[in-house]
Amino acid sequence: MISAVLELTESFFGRLFLVTVVALVVVPVVLLGSTFVFRTGKRIWTYRRGKDKLKHLPQHPLSGLGMYENPNEATEAKFNKYINAETGQLYDLVAVGAGISGHQTVVVNDADLLQQILTDPDPKAYPKAPLYEEVVADALLGDGLVTVTGLNQPKFERWQFHRRLLTPMFHFRALKDMIPMMVLYTKDLVEHLEKKGPDVWHRASDVLSRFTMSQIVWLAFGGTMDIDWLHERQLEIGHGWTKYAALHTFFGDWVQYVPFTPAWRIVQLRRETEGAIYNVIKQLRQEGATEDNSHGHAQNLIATMLKAKNPKTGKLVTDREIVEEACTMLFAGYDTTSTTMSWALYYVSKDPETLRWVQEELDSVLGFGPSARDVTMEDLPNLKRVRAFINETLRLRPPLLTASRFTTHDVKLGKYDIPAETIVNANIFLVHRNPKYWDDPHTFNPRRWDSNASDDADAASTEKPDEKRRHPFAFVPFAAGARNCIGKNFALQEMIIAMALILSKFNVEYDPTKPFSVFGSPVPTPDVYLKFHLRK
Repeated sequence: MISAVLELTESFFGRLFLVTVVALVVVPVVLLGSTFVFRTGKRIWTYRRGKDKLKHLPQHPLSGLGMYENPNEATEAKFNKYINAETGQLYDLVAVGAGISGHQTVVVNDADLLQQILTDPDPKAYPKAPLYEEVVADALLGDGLVTVTGLNQPKFERWQFHRRLLTPMFHFRALKDMIPMMVLYTKDLVEHLEKKGPDVWHRASDVLSRFTMSQIVWLAFGGTMDIDWLHERQLEIGHGWTKYAALHTFFGDWVQYVPFTPAWRIVQLRRETEGAIYNVIKQLRQEGATEDNSHGHAQNLIATMLKAKNPKTGKLVTDREIVEEACTMLFAGYDTTSTTMSWALYYVSKDPETLRWVQEELDSVLGFGPSARDVTMEDLPNLKRVRAFINETLRLRPPLLTASRFTTHDVKLGKYDIPAETIVNANIFLVHRNPKYWDDPHTFNPRRWDSNASDDADAASTEKPDEKRRHPFAFVPFAAGARNCIGKNFALQEMIIAMALILSKFNVEYDPTKPFSVFGSPVPTPDVYLKFHLRK
């Protein structure tokens, strides 16, 4: 073997071949292997250093995220593992061992503790967990509104500037101006479903994700992007996200440069998306776009940021900053909304009584059949049952399952002493199902939100105690505090209009022959197939 290699090196092409093998195979293997050893060793060292830090807290073995991926029966069974056998109540805080980073982790299931975490005025008190910033920022979003923590002062100051800059896009008057656009896109979807006919099974996530993508493209870019092209890439990123996160966790940034791996493909898709956004920015700059020029549409993200100056530095927002915020809006804006609507249609397709209850309101407000009309701004306050049914969906299936934070110093969380370098998972999913705040918490019951529930004796008997006991942080599907979702009201308005126009037109049928499953990460999406029958 050695003599064969020596003979090969005697020729130019032989030496070239060996150099190529070393460059393409040996070097990457050595880099990946050494990175794996280093990162794994670091995690083991972190684990050993902190393994005894949380012994004073209630203990519970880590049960994973499987509870999010099953129908209610399995969800309730796993949920019950978090019940304190002595008190019969859900643990308000429990230590679950070390996470994948090696840091000890606690899960918070109590609204008071959740409020303390999400509203602490010190940005360095509960910054986002390191792996979240490292993986999500590197893979998808860059330093946008979602990923920047309070630990890096220059980045945090830029985050504050961007937050102030973009918030007016979601004020009341701006949202009012968006209603005609939202109605137009929803009517296109309704027309598409009607043309397909009542015999076609639609995969809910595919239909709705393209629908929400079209509105995000309009909001971010003024509609100046190929929706189908972008939608295909975002779907592939979503499907490959879990594999990327796992590989990046152990191999770091090096894994991005190994061809044909899931991580390499994710980075390629991200670069293609960023390249398209750079082209939009270049086009708008050439057209002399200003804050008053957004191609005839309401204000969009790129037009808002193009001429903005940072008041502290006096410098214009860079193209890179615009791209990062546009990627953030794409990823955080379309997938979460489409997933919520997929869950909503899944729930009403299995609950004809609730569907009729919602449609009664729609017929009263918008009319029925040929006399039905579009949703207007004045209608939104009157669509209480639609809002209740969406709220109940968000309660059971929040798009943000946990708000993962990290303690940089020892903190007092309620009555608990939490040491530095602890992952604190504020578990929104479990808070939303905590019996302390919700009667019959695993049941889909939109009437618990109905302000007129007292008209119904059964609803009143469950609604009034619920309302009296409900903590303001018992329902936080969009998080809360200074880091809450900037597009919350946009998303709610979008969903109310979409559900109103779809359900006023169709009855929804669920395909029971297909096994229930959930896919996608970080937002679990129901893989359900639906038929849409015109109402008669």
